[in-house]
Amino acid sequence: MTRLSALLALAAAPALAQTGRPAADALLAEVLEHQRAVLSCSVLDPEVHPFALSHWAEVSAWIVELLAGAGVGPEAIGSFAAAAQPGALMLPETMPFPEIRAFCAGHPDWSKDFATYRIFAFPRELERALAE
Repeated sequence: MTRLSALLALAAAPALAQTGRPAADALLAEVLEHQRAVLSCSVLDPEVHPFALSHWAEVSAWIVELLAGAGVGPEAIGSFAAAAQPGALMLPETMPFPEIRAFCAGHPDWSKDFATYRIFAFPRELERALAE
């Protein structure tokens, strides 16, 4: 797979269905983009990748529960749940290693971000956004 075909595959990902709360929609899109870098780049560190996958499974399940509890419709919840699957987020397995490294070079703070990225602020921000 060439870099161009990988970029086209990423760009072809379906858009998230809207929750009806613009601030929440923006936060959900942001967290998915962040997780794309974390899950894709953590592959380069075999000790970190399983933890990143496990952590994201917990966080994404919590987000789905939060969306449901806030009365978000099933289309938006299903859209997020599908987009949050590791296979949907991660770079294609067929992408050549140099292209994966190039993608990760474009996200140099992925590991620092993974450790600190809104771990505590994101849940509160999303809860507030869904309450609007």
